[in-house]
Parts: sequence; C-alpha cells; structure tokens
Amino acid sequence: MKTILIMNGPNLSQLGKRDPKHYGSGTLADLENACISKGIELGVKVQCFQSESESAIIRKLHTSMGVIDGIVLNAGAYTHYSIAIRDAIELIKIPVIEVHLSDIHNRESFRNTSVIEAVCVEQVCGMGVKGYLVAMEKLVEKYISIDSDAAEALVSDNDPPWRNISRSIPMRQKHWSPTTIRSLRKERRSTRSTKNCLCFLSGE
Repeated sequence: MKTILIMNGPNLSQLGKRDPKHYGSGTLADLENACISKGIELGVKVQCFQSESESAIIRKLHTSMGVIDGIVLNAGAYTHYSIAIRDAIELIKIPVIEVHLSDIHNRESFRNTSVIEAVCVEQVCGMGVKGYLVAMEKLVEKYISIDSDAAEALVSDNDPPWRNISRSIPMRQKHWSPTTIRSLRKERRSTRSTKNCLCFLSGE
C-alpha cells in the first residue's frame, strides 16, 4: 500500500491557539485525523510529522526516500527562506505538494514568496484544512499509482460481489486508479442492495 506523509513545520503545533482568522480554530490533531480519514478513503497509508526544527524536517525528508510515495508539506515560515529544505525536497525525488492554510499570496509581502514552490509538484493555499485533503487527492490521482493488491485489501476477502468484480479486470492491469476503486465500491454497494431486496421479498 502506498504511503503519504503529512509534514507540518514550525508553529503548526499551536493550531487552535494561533490567529484563528488565518489558521482556523481546529487543532493539529484535528488536521491529522482528517488526513488519516482521507487516507482510508483514498486507499493509502498516512504518516504524520510535525517539528519546529528545520534540521528535523530535513532529516525526515531524507529518511523518506524509498519509504514514502508522496508528501504534503506545510513548511510554515521556512517556506519563505529555507534553501536547505528546498534542496532536500529537490534531492529526494518524491512528489511533494506545498500546502498552506491561509492564502500566502494575499498576506504580508514577506509571506508572498515561496522558495520551495519551484521544487514542489503543486501548491495549494488558502483552503484551510481542506487544502491538505485536496493535496492528498492530487497526489493519488496524478502522482501515485495505487497497487491492485492494496485496493482489494480495502474490503473483506469474504465479500463475493467484490471478488467477482475484481476478477473481471485483466490481471495485466498492475494498478487501479482511485476512480476505478470508487466505481467498484459503488457497484459492490449496488449488488448488495439488490441482494438485500431479493432476500426481503423472498422472506429470508
């Protein structure tokens, strides 16, 4: 199963206390729980990491090589001046989406510039917590392939409708897109509903 890392930088540990106008009233735990739930929906594992330290963030980026498939990064204030974090992102060759709770392009002038933007695959800002979830969707849809084994593991092995549907897909198809997974789930639910109706009508 693919893994997405949710990385948060300095002062994001203080969400819920810091300037709710720009950062909302939810806590870091609320944000991370929302990302974990989104991961379940998308069929990926989610790791969460937060640090006030530039060196800790860089070490985490380095150790992500060969382990993490995509990263959602809010580097906080380091966004605007940390060439070291920029270089680490460029080094690891993992798709990174830069995220900000507030719209950095419509705030103080010193926040308008992102030195990491050029080495990230995309930037999402000004959407609050939803921005993290949108970034996760973008990673899965555009930059990460979902293993068919992981997709099948999303449901019980004892579910006959699902297993029939999965077997109808050519084995040469190595990866399933999230759209395909959602279609299979929908078809599975439809099959279950039909079966339940038939059982009710027959008195079972």
